Amino acid sequence: MSKSTTKKKATKRSAKTKVSLGEKFTTVKTIYARAVLLLITLNFAFTGYTVYSLTQIQSEVMSPPEDVPLTEVTAQSASTE
Repeated sequence: MSKSTTKKKATKRSAKTKVSLGEKFTTVKTIYARAVLLLITLNFAFTGYTVYSLTQIQSEVMSPPEDVPLTEVTAQSASTE
């Protein structure tokens, strides 16, 4: 008789535990969700600004300077004499 009583108590306990875990997972405060969305938005904006800035710096470095005239480079052959 003690075995059946123990099994029933264990079943009731596990059922209560499952219900309480389910309630914990479904209860979310909206302030935390809003904070997360705000942080994601700020991260996206900062990343976009950084990529834009790096692209501008790279284009300035790769372009030839404007104040120096471009000269034509001619190939010279070495003389063996």
